[in-house]
Amino acid sequence: MSRRDMVFIGLVLAFALAWTTAVAADPWEGFEGENTAWRAADRSWTDNNATGVALSTEYASEGRQSLKVGFSGPGQKACAYMDKDMDLSSAKAVTLDLYNATSGGQVAVAVCTGDSWKWQESPMVDVGPGWNKGLTFDLTSADWKSADTGWAYVAKPVDLEKVKRFVVIFWEGQEKSGAVYIDNILMVGLAGAGGPAGGEEGEGAEGVVKPAVRFSGRITPMVKYKTTDIAAEWVQIDPMEGTDGWAQAEACPVAIEASSDHVTAGSTSVKFTSTSATPADIKVKMDFNSPDNPMDWQVDWSSYVAFSFDVYNDTGQDINGCIALRNSSWSWDPYNCTFPAGQSTVVVPIIISAVETRQIDVQFWGMPAGTSIYFDNLKVQVRGVPDVITYRLDLTAKTSFGLQSNLVLDYIDDGSDAKFEVARGTLSLAGVRILYHDRFTNSDDYMKLYWEDPDNEDLDIERITWKGVEVNRNFGKLHLNALYLPGGPSIDGEKLDYNLFGLRMIYPVGKATLGLSGVRGAGEVVAIDATIPLGFANFGAEAGIAEGSTDNWGLFLVLKDGTSGPLGYYLEFMRTTPGFVTPDSEWSKENCQKFYGKVTYAPVDGLSLIGVYDCFHKLDGGWDKRAPSIEVDVDLFKPFSLKLYYETKDEGDTTPLPHTTKFEGTASYEGDALSASLLVRQETGKDTEHEFTLTWAFAETWQLAVEADLLTASDEYGLDLTKRFSETLDLTLSYDRKVEPTQTVTTYTLALGVNF
Repeated sequence: MSRRDMVFIGLVLAFALAWTTAVAADPWEGFEGENTAWRAADRSWTDNNATGVALSTEYASEGRQSLKVGFSGPGQKACAYMDKDMDLSSAKAVTLDLYNATSGGQVAVAVCTGDSWKWQESPMVDVGPGWNKGLTFDLTSADWKSADTGWAYVAKPVDLEKVKRFVVIFWEGQEKSGAVYIDNILMVGLAGAGGPAGGEEGEGAEGVVKPAVRFSGRITPMVKYKTTDIAAEWVQIDPMEGTDGWAQAEACPVAIEASSDHVTAGSTSVKFTSTSATPADIKVKMDFNSPDNPMDWQVDWSSYVAFSFDVYNDTGQDINGCIALRNSSWSWDPYNCTFPAGQSTVVVPIIISAVETRQIDVQFWGMPAGTSIYFDNLKVQVRGVPDVITYRLDLTAKTSFGLQSNLVLDYIDDGSDAKFEVARGTLSLAGVRILYHDRFTNSDDYMKLYWEDPDNEDLDIERITWKGVEVNRNFGKLHLNALYLPGGPSIDGEKLDYNLFGLRMIYPVGKATLGLSGVRGAGEVVAIDATIPLGFANFGAEAGIAEGSTDNWGLFLVLKDGTSGPLGYYLEFMRTTPGFVTPDSEWSKENCQKFYGKVTYAPVDGLSLIGVYDCFHKLDGGWDKRAPSIEVDVDLFKPFSLKLYYETKDEGDTTPLPHTTKFEGTASYEGDALSASLLVRQETGKDTEHEFTLTWAFAETWQLAVEADLLTASDEYGLDLTKRFSETLDLTLSYDRKVEPTQTVTTYTLALGVNF
């Protein structure tokens, strides 16, 4: 990393920590009552994985209590809500404090307004682990979404004088289960007697806004120690074809010749015969890279721990001797050994430094006259992976007006080489993201235009981890999203120099939304799209062309958020020509057609069925996929729940298509202090997999987390023990072990978390 980059990272952090602005007032919601009107969304909500809410004495940023929101299942959102008639029309913004007991995530708020309970949702705000105080959601900005906007973030929230429901949404995306804690919800500028519209908790806000300086974040020093044990791995160096390199070590009675007898590798062995009339000491040597040894020997043996020969002793008796390795300074450490009569393998440990290996010396003591010993198949044993220790500094800082910085510095030492790395560095402010680290997509989650160059890794957006700028701006009703990439990489020898690589514009027309996207890279695609609310569902269409030719077109159609009573549905269709190239992480979208259908049915609270049919067809016959599946979720007997999943899949590029089936069964328990789950997975052609997880919070300040992933070929175990000393200080000890047939990796981690 250059000095200029280090200076830039330092300025990022200095700016984030030096400039902060916030408001302070009595909480609109402080969660201080004996009971709460807040609830967790149930499974009938789309993509919700909340398991429950409860008042908690843990992680209260004001007062004595917070609201704990538990969740289970990756890739979905945990929603906590309160239903009350509320007038929030005079509020300018919502702020809240959140303690994140997971590895990261995003938070948003939503309101349901009017007699139709119109859902309106704010943009997501990134949060780090630990405290995230003063998270702010502007109620006056035109970056909220609803069905009226086609779910694009382009409008101000309306009808705030008729709020029926207030929702806090947390999305982690990776954790299988976990919890966050919410406290100190403020309505900035809200006039009149407060509390949640005369709710049960807190005394309410009086509309007094006090200027204050506030910033929050977390600093995490961490030490990680990893050891890798590799099973003995032997690699052949020389099959001993001919006698090249072998010679007498001294003037001694010995004949050296190639032989077809007692061969264990290749077609010949090397035969040493005593030519003395009486028993004698015989010395021979193998010179590396000598004029009479034209073989391509590897002279650096520093990564080897031993070498061996296959030996056949034809003397009829055991022969004592020694074998030694000589290095560049001609140092040696003779290894005394015995060559037993008949066939054996002699293993010689490498004790001296073998960075530059020059010679192997072999000696046979008292070898009978006229007898022979055969050597073959020289092999070396590979040294295991060295132990690695990592020292990490993870610093996250956040302000109330939208500025966030994150810096992760790693010092890695593997025993032979130490290096300093910037693992991550970001700065975000009001829609500007520097050090871009996500793929550019349009604002919807169903039709994605990716920018990627498969022929140049430097230009692959997934590998550009801290270069680039993304800008999001509103110009009246028009919303613009632009992605720039910096200088450094080049196309056809031309430097990029912050060229525009992705552009998206969104404009609402009535209740519909029109969009225009352009992506430079593989395919150089330009596309137009529209999202139209239909009442019973939202219809979307997108059409694009690549390389500026109407022959290279792609068409996407989708019907999403469809509902009919307890029935929900999602339908998607795609069709492209051979020249329409927009690579993504799963399929190259040229010359194919795809149909995806998903139907959900929730007849009663706590019971849902999900059916999916995924069909993909390459029009040139290169690949086909047909994958129906069904899932049953049963939450009728809380805190116990059950999920059953079955999928059958025909997928591949041969005839007939390879067929696989997969079955998963998951049983879970979600209590206030204890949660556990057991998953059993069986897939055609694979070992049965068992996953077990358990989290137990005890003695109020301790938490134990255990997980195991058990397979025949590879087992993984994990254990985390966390001690919370105060609201601002916690300590975590972790133990992870992965056992495979060829190696075992064990990791010990000590992490100290400091919240501010």
